[in-house]
Amino acid sequence: MKIKNKRGSTWIWILIILLLIVVGIGIYFLLSSGGGVIPQPPALPE
Repeated sequence: MKIKNKRGSTWIWILIILLLIVVGIGIYFLLSSGGGVIPQPPALPE
């Protein structure tokens, strides 16, 4: 996998990963709340 423009590709991957995380969290909240009011997220385990 050759990357000519490393900086540009890095930003693209960061945006893709952030988008996937946001979409995943959104789907998780929709499923967990049944499409109703979004509940507060549980505290993350340390």
